[in-house]
Amino acid sequence: MATNEFSGHLPSDMGLFLPKLKQLGLLENKLSRRIPNSISNASQLTLLDLSRYSVSGIIPKALGFNQLTSTIPLSFRSLTNVLKVDLSSNSIIGNLSLEIGDMKVLRILDLSRNELSRNIPITIGGLIDLTNLSLVINQLEGSIPESFGALLSLEMFDISGNNLSGRIPKSL
Repeated sequence: MATNEFSGHLPSDMGLFLPKLKQLGLLENKLSRRIPNSISNASQLTLLDLSRYSVSGIIPKALGFNQLTSTIPLSFRSLTNVLKVDLSSNSIIGNLSLEIGDMKVLRILDLSRNELSRNIPITIGGLIDLTNLSLVINQLEGSIPESFGALLSLEMFDISGNNLSGRIPKSL
């Protein structure tokens, strides 16, 4: 559904009729910016792309999020089958939880152009299948965790536009 001129609301019962939905891309549309609670019935969801969508309000807790203007909550780790998370160009504030490392099959994580702050969690280094990591233009501080040397599958890594300091780990 990405990059169209869709307008209006997503149907509130959308997820009830799509239990086998595997990918949902809503970027760059004119839809209302609420995600219906019924989407949590899509238990086989492996890709959720909300980049450049400017989601507002509450994303259903079953998808692992609370309000996008708060910290990504601990329930985020329950998305164990998700291969790609793209929440770029939204207004997410707060810090990344250590529990992000529980998403063991994650291959792409794009949290660029938000307002994330504090340190990059060392647990991201445990995502050994991660190929793309973008944390561009946030307010992250501290140093790059030494654990990032374990990201042997990493093909793209961009942390530009932050307030990082310290040494680049030898492991990278």
